[in-house]
Amino acid sequence: MIRVASSIIGLFFAVAPSFAASSLFTNPALEAKIEALFASGLDLADVKFTVDEMVNPNLKAEYGIAALDVWTSKLRAMLPVAAQTSDKVKALNKLIYIAGPWNQNKPFTYDHTDPNGTRLDHRYLMEYMTARLGNCVTMPTLLMLLGQRIGLNITMAVAPFHSFNKFYTNDGTEYNIEATTNVGFTRDSTYRRNFPMTDKAVANGVYMKALSHDETVAYLATELVEYFVHEKKPREAIVVSAVLLKHWPKSSDLLIMQASAYETILRQEIIPFYHHQSDMPPDVREFADAMYERNQTVFAEAEALGWSENEGKLGVQP
Repeated sequence: MIRVASSIIGLFFAVAPSFAASSLFTNPALEAKIEALFASGLDLADVKFTVDEMVNPNLKAEYGIAALDVWTSKLRAMLPVAAQTSDKVKALNKLIYIAGPWNQNKPFTYDHTDPNGTRLDHRYLMEYMTARLGNCVTMPTLLMLLGQRIGLNITMAVAPFHSFNKFYTNDGTEYNIEATTNVGFTRDSTYRRNFPMTDKAVANGVYMKALSHDETVAYLATELVEYFVHEKKPREAIVVSAVLLKHWPKSSDLLIMQASAYETILRQEIIPFYHHQSDMPPDVREFADAMYERNQTVFAEAEALGWSENEGKLGVQP
């Protein structure tokens, strides 16, 4: 998260520029690749493994799908005839988290060294299925993909710095499932306590709501934005986040990463070369003002939704 610091604001006018900063960054080929992830009928597993391959070309999507197919077959073999929803949940929990021949006595466990999956290579689902060591990104993702394949109504949800699952019974009753503690049912109040967030963010649907299909696709593709941020390619991060925000406009993570990318451009392309406004040619000044304005505006959009710089920290005021 990077907001333009007060120490460098003096370089720029605190007014909107005369053109739209978003129009500065277009990449039709990249935009088309991202938009293709939202194609009608595309399976979420295809989306996840495609995104992983886009980040790391060595991770072929077809191999990931094949590995998931194997786990799906094992899961289906564990179900009784005419399996009820409760049977499916129990089988899912057993397959993933309980040691036995179905998982070679190597259950999937929580990686306490990187619980949030901050390392990009810890986000790859194929790596998780191989190492059986996951985080709050890969663990609920696998749970969702396998659950959906056996007919469970299960999707993703987010809290500050955390992801979990929403599960619905046949009568529409909603439950939270915490994938990092097996298939553990968890109250909203527990998430609100462990991952503090504002009441406004919850009311606006930023956190604690079940994500729609398109929002889930955007959630899975957020990995690409993080990749471009990590690779110090802020322009690409802005392009990808702009596409994803069309499908998930209430994603505070995408907004904050986009805002930070504008600031990164200032630090990479402007600040090292100009120390005063008078040093800048008019076109450079206009570009710098646009980057500053977009940084401030996008942060303001996130704050309007209820995002807070202190969210996720104990003691945040709801």
